[in-house]
Amino acid sequence: MRSRFRPIFVSVSITIMGMAPHLLETSTQAQTPKPSVISIVFGLLAAMVLILLVMPAFYTTLEDIRPRTPRHATVPKSR
Repeated sequence: MRSRFRPIFVSVSITIMGMAPHLLETSTQAQTPKPSVISIVFGLLAAMVLILLVMPAFYTTLEDIRPRTPRHATVPKSR
């Protein structure tokens, strides 16, 4: 998880910073693409939260619930 945090965070941050001028523009011409920019920015934020916080917590919880059996357990042969 630690090795993926920085690349994901930086790419999302740079994309949001690149869209900030479109998001903050107040002219009449900028009002047409503004809803799509808003949905992209908040979609990126939601995806980043899911990828960096929710998914690791989900997998950690899933590993705690799952029984601790070896993946390739051999079954003893009965004679």
